[in-house]
Amino acid sequence: LLRAVLDAYQRFNLPAILQGLRVPVVIGLIYSLKEWLGVYSIVVALIAGEMFQAAALFIACRFSLKFIGLFNVTKVRHHRQTDTNAKPFFKQYVTMMGAAVADGINPVVDRGMAGRLGAGSVSKLDYAIKLCAIPESVAAVIFPVLLSHWSAASANDDIQRLRSSVWKGVFVIVVSMAPLLLGFYVFRTAIVGLLYGHGAMAEPELRHVSTLL
Repeated sequence: LLRAVLDAYQRFNLPAILQGLRVPVVIGLIYSLKEWLGVYSIVVALIAGEMFQAAALFIACRFSLKFIGLFNVTKVRHHRQTDTNAKPFFKQYVTMMGAAVADGINPVVDRGMAGRLGAGSVSKLDYAIKLCAIPESVAAVIFPVLLSHWSAASANDDIQRLRSSVWKGVFVIVVSMAPLLLGFYVFRTAIVGLLYGHGAMAEPELRHVSTLL
């Protein structure tokens, strides 16, 4: 939530490096506490790492937003200009907060569902998700190219050209992605066996991963 606030104000530096700063805190606590807490030292260290992130981001938000008075209710009430600046900020902030929450909940839901599919299903889901990254990466290359064409067409207010460009883009996506996804579905067992079959994973587990894929 605090990261979304900073992103809304284009303050990307701290959110970007904070994961790196969090690593020595977590690892240091795990090694410091493992003699007393054993495996629970990992849990304590992860919670402490999240609290460290939240504290650092809160301080950064406080300084970033101080100039529009969002941490001073009296100032917001008495300055019309501050109120004018705050309204569009809150609208953008709420949108980004919703996106951040949704992005965080998705993997929790996926793994919660996988946990009901039998022992080791969460790990198997992670194996399947790694393979799903292949078509996702292809789509991630295609979409920005199409969006650049659409933005150029819309910038000139050429509705006919924009409509034609969008339909061509839809056609390109279908033509490029349909064979790839169909191939993934038809040959999923062979793909999983080729990539993961050389390790300690047994045949039933391989079939389970291909089902999840």
